[in-house]
Amino acid sequence: MFSLLNKTQSKSLILALFIACSLETTSNVPETTTSSIEPISNTTTSEVNEDLALQNFQLAWEETLNEAIILSDFEKELTAYLFELWTWKGDKWTPEKENFYELKINGLSCYRIWNAMGSAWLDEVHPIQDNYSKGYWAVERYTCEEDSIYGMGPSLFGAPFYYQDTWWIYQKFEFNWNMVDCKNPCGYGNNAFATRVAIDLDDEIYSVVTPKYPKLIIKEISDEIPDYDRNDWNHWVDYDNDCQNVRHEVLQTETKQEVTFTDDTECFVDTGKWYGLYTGEYYYYSSDLDIDHLVPLKNAHISGGWNWSNQKKEDFANYLVDESHLIAVQSGINRSKGSKSPDEWKPNNIDYWCEYAYDWIRIKNNWELTATQAEWDALLSMIETCPENFTYKDANN
Repeated sequence: MFSLLNKTQSKSLILALFIACSLETTSNVPETTTSSIEPISNTTTSEVNEDLALQNFQLAWEETLNEAIILSDFEKELTAYLFELWTWKGDKWTPEKENFYELKINGLSCYRIWNAMGSAWLDEVHPIQDNYSKGYWAVERYTCEEDSIYGMGPSLFGAPFYYQDTWWIYQKFEFNWNMVDCKNPCGYGNNAFATRVAIDLDDEIYSVVTPKYPKLIIKEISDEIPDYDRNDWNHWVDYDNDCQNVRHEVLQTETKQEVTFTDDTECFVDTGKWYGLYTGEYYYYSSDLDIDHLVPLKNAHISGGWNWSNQKKEDFANYLVDESHLIAVQSGINRSKGSKSPDEWKPNNIDYWCEYAYDWIRIKNNWELTATQAEWDALLSMIETCPENFTYKDANN
């Protein structure tokens, strides 16, 4: 059945005309992520144009799409690895393959469908374009069971993919005509609608595929990179115009006791109590401390940041969202570090090596910076010092 939005009094007649019509699903999946269809004026003919109705809906639906998500190279690699594990390699189901073909979504158990039963309009472009998804269309892959011996829950569409430390898939939702502003005639065919949902990670396959930590892209330093200029990385900005720049914001965030200021303007922190992660010692005067970019600005420059806009360089130099991005450390030890990477310099405090390595990986991964092979090898050796059960995610808490 072709679903219609009818704005005339001939609703019953038009619905009757479309009951006898149907659209192919998986064979008509668009090849592009956005439509090139030009709006076509409605006609006065009494016969409803089914193709025109679908085209009008497609144009209207594209206006509602969420911003497309982009997978990093690492996320694509992990997704491809999972897909390889899940590829159907036989002509019949066997018990040992059962776990590879079951998902849990919001407590529902969902099972693989071996032959696609339908397709869905997604509310964003699927980040993986393959046989199961084209643009914002995807074919049905799983069916879910409700808490009833007869009930069937929402279907799942497209293949699972890894994005921002989570596995995702698209789940069916109920469409409402209020979601679109569509010209008449308008219809979406016999297709479902689906939105991105997180997969519950309680299946043993994910312990195999989900990484302990991201793998940075390995790339040696090119001689063609422009020279580093610290002035290009505008730092210690006062974003909220309260006279306290980023340096003094960090000092106030990290102090273990109430700070004092150099004068009544409260612009410059004077005293407090700070734990120096690099040395394992406490410090009480801000003059003893530097605010260190855990990944130094010059290292960011040679790892890909040289190609950033001035605004992105400033964002990196003053980033406060990740509390490990900028840290208060003893001045002398910070200056001995300079712009060195972990293969050239490590903190004196060996107990901090594990967290330092995880933080370094997280920051570089989040900002899509590369690492040299020597740098990566050094990070792995530091991770070997991690206490039992201390994970990559623990380092960000």
